Amino acid sequence: MSKLEKYQPSGELSPAVQGEQPNATVYQKSELIKLYIGSFKKFGDSQKNYRTYALQYIDYLLEQELTISEASFDNFIAHRGASASYVSYLRKFLKYCKAQNISLVRPDNPKIAPAANELILAFIAHNHWINDRSKNTYINGLNQYFGFLGDNNWQMIDARNVAAFRDYLKDNKELSAFTINSYLSAIKELVKFCLKNYQMADGQIKALNEVKEVKTLKTNTKKYYKNALPPDVLKRLIAGEDTRWAAYWGIMGYCGLRVKELQALKWADVDFDLDILKVLGKGQNTKEEVKLFGKAKVLLRAFLGEAKETVQGSLPKNFEICSYSYPTLYNHFKASLKAIGVDETKYSLHSLRHTCGQQMLESGNPLEFVQRQLRHASTDTTAVYVNKKLDEMFLKNVQE
Repeated sequence: MSKLEKYQPSGELSPAVQGEQPNATVYQKSELIKLYIGSFKKFGDSQKNYRTYALQYIDYLLEQELTISEASFDNFIAHRGASASYVSYLRKFLKYCKAQNISLVRPDNPKIAPAANELILAFIAHNHWINDRSKNTYINGLNQYFGFLGDNNWQMIDARNVAAFRDYLKDNKELSAFTINSYLSAIKELVKFCLKNYQMADGQIKALNEVKEVKTLKTNTKKYYKNALPPDVLKRLIAGEDTRWAAYWGIMGYCGLRVKELQALKWADVDFDLDILKVLGKGQNTKEEVKLFGKAKVLLRAFLGEAKETVQGSLPKNFEICSYSYPTLYNHFKASLKAIGVDETKYSLHSLRHTCGQQMLESGNPLEFVQRQLRHASTDTTAVYVNKKLDEMFLKNVQE
């Protein structure tokens, strides 16, 4: 199955992609759905499932960077565990795309809200790590905050009015705790930007630093619990694999890399002397250094050693650590768990990343270190990964 390496402009003809038909037209997500719905003689309430399921399939393709094909269709159905009726609804979309020679789809162009002042513009421009979706959230949150203040001067920012803004959003606007906390995160990131880029008196520095301590709203984090592989299960999983697959699970389970980060990892990104991996993170343009923990180091060294024997010489710097597609990794992971008697339905590949976070916390690392290793923009996100372990450690270690 071919990966969609680069999206073409909407409505343009794309060059042939391996395994796909040549001269396939590329549409944005909303454009393709509009065309598909337009192909129905009549579209009413009884046809809504056709649209809903097609959108879910397209979202999966965009997330995994896959093309519209029988192979990606089968992988999506297996990933979702879809019913026979679901498959029947969705297959009509696949047939439509085949008939129209459509194999590639790209995301809709994001609609970014205009920034309310030059400070927000400078902040957004400076932080290249903010993806388009987060950019919209940050701009919306900051626009509302400065509107609440009635002043665009950063010197007006302090903990008291940030807390008041939080309560205003909760009591007057009745926004969800998740949205409010996202806006608070945007304000705190803006504060960091101001402290780094503007000269100010000690009193102003103190006032801005106090903003970092403004509490977020409590959310029902239990519903966001993620199952991490217990340490003994991860150990058994690795023990049942050859050196290649053992290295993959070790890198993800002990170092916390995402699937796409594993796939982007090259031999040149590994430093055994300093115990460092250079990772191209989610939404990033530059690589970040993370810790190559000992257990993962042993597994990776064994795999690379075998790879060197295979080529009978040194590995090129651009040697890909993992060249497998997401579906191949996913299916192997599930099959390997099943082979050692583990209920594979409880875990996904992302569970390995949660394993890393929870084991780091259990080893005594502060939450900020876990955040740094996993490269989260906020500790709020990190907390979602480790809340279950935090609760367990609290009940076990809290003092009377």
